[in-house]
Amino acid sequence: MRWILQALMFISAPLKKRLADHRDSRGTRSNQTSSGPDPYFSEIRGLKPQVRPSGGRGPGETPVIVGSGRLYPAIRAVGGLSEPSRRKPVIESISVVLRRQVPVRDEPVRSWIGGLPMMPANVDWPVGPTIDYPERGMTPLHFVAQIACADLPAELWGGLGPRSGWLLLFFNAQDWTVEEDSQAVRVLHISELGPERKPPPGIFPVHDEMYSGPDYCFVRSQDDIPVSWRRWPVNLVVIPNRAIEGKRHPTIIPENFASILYDGAPVREGRVDPPTMVPFTWRGLLYVVDSVARVLSKEHRLKLDGAHEKLVTPGWATEAAAAINKELAGWMKASVIHNPPYVPSDDRDRRALEAAEARGLKTMERLRSARQLIVDSADGMTVLTRIEQSHQDFAGWREAALQRVETLREQILAHDLDAAVPIGDWEVLQKILENDRQPYWILRRADRATLLPELIDRSLLDYADDGLRAAQVELAADYYVSPELRNLVPTELVRCMEPHWRSLYNNRPHRMGGTYDGIQSDATERPTGSVLLFQIATDSAMNWMWGDVGAYYVFIDTDRLAAGDFSKLDCLFECH
Repeated sequence: MRWILQALMFISAPLKKRLADHRDSRGTRSNQTSSGPDPYFSEIRGLKPQVRPSGGRGPGETPVIVGSGRLYPAIRAVGGLSEPSRRKPVIESISVVLRRQVPVRDEPVRSWIGGLPMMPANVDWPVGPTIDYPERGMTPLHFVAQIACADLPAELWGGLGPRSGWLLLFFNAQDWTVEEDSQAVRVLHISELGPERKPPPGIFPVHDEMYSGPDYCFVRSQDDIPVSWRRWPVNLVVIPNRAIEGKRHPTIIPENFASILYDGAPVREGRVDPPTMVPFTWRGLLYVVDSVARVLSKEHRLKLDGAHEKLVTPGWATEAAAAINKELAGWMKASVIHNPPYVPSDDRDRRALEAAEARGLKTMERLRSARQLIVDSADGMTVLTRIEQSHQDFAGWREAALQRVETLREQILAHDLDAAVPIGDWEVLQKILENDRQPYWILRRADRATLLPELIDRSLLDYADDGLRAAQVELAADYYVSPELRNLVPTELVRCMEPHWRSLYNNRPHRMGGTYDGIQSDATERPTGSVLLFQIATDSAMNWMWGDVGAYYVFIDTDRLAAGDFSKLDCLFECH
């Protein structure tokens, strides 16, 4: 082990120098934006690459950063790539980015991510096991991408691989242990298209909600999570596979890459803030009631650990009332209520300020209710009894409310879900949910020694936040990529969402070929006997969240790629 560490230290020093020399000769592109076409990359349809022999180099061309992303001893230690002893090394000069179309073009789609595959009926849908669920046996994998090989440049992968037909990527979205499960990821090469194929019986939802991942709180339960994703057309964009300085280590992706990738079009990262929370189709209303049903179905417990001893302590009522009066005095002086911290500059600022003021007013109302409960009760034990009774009433209300929500759901399902919903129908549902409420009391800690009663007064509409958000954010994306449904999305919402759909989570695009964007590992500079077949990153537009903002990396040996043999792949999954 010691000699391996020494060897790694010996390699790292000259590697840094070679990367620095390489950057001096090729230049860097950190912190760059673009207001027009950028020579850094070119779209494949306009690219006429110079075909070079596999592993060759153009006259005077400096070697570029290539490789699997880690020194092979480190990879073997975690069960990743295999020993490259007999593989043909290549030097890669380019990488291909799978750029989501924003806006979507109304033309036949050649390559896409998500959705369903188009493959002949005689091609079997790939299956594989799940390490976390061995009792399932072999189950269908989830379809991820289909790429037109004719659109791949000749230089990709050092000239290796198919340039006709289509490459199809599948993996098990519930299995992140791809290093241990070689059958969790599959790539097919087909020579001709077939009909759009739906997943076969036995496929599981795309997320099991056991660990971090995408948010599906707008459906009733985990069983209602879809088994496939929305289909988003992609353009294949060529970028140079050259080393530039990244935030943590050398990379081939410049900072603010989305602005470059979309020719300076607006890009907005972070949480989406839709202009309204008004569902625009009946499916949006379904998300609203299903998100309410999900909350009501969760177990609700009253936690009163140690409460008895605290509330029977002499003087508790006096202390609690004094603590509440102190909090009230603080809120009364809160600048957001009586002295706004700024003058709103637009509707978004105004809505944020109004929301903050409303929260402050509700907090003061709850504090006054808590003080009144203490005044009306003879002692701490009476307070505790009233709290316990409120939870019994709340439990009965939840059970009955779940049935009322199910009735609303049946009424919504009687409509065409992907049809516009009249604003009056939404207002009726909104009022029904808002008026259906049952307050209850809890005990909270004001400090280590003081327990205070707090009134929770929420309506069914307050439990619909996830559904209301999905009725905007998720449905807008679903309809945007559908020529038949796109006109259902309000124009204002499209303008809000398009900059978010152009963004790249952590500046990491989906790619084929070139140096991979490691999250927990660094790249190496050298010819390699294994190339990056696919890199599939976390993607908000697709509702893809791999673990904790992770990515999948699929590699193939160059000898197998040259032979068109995709039966054995090396895979990594990395996240934060």
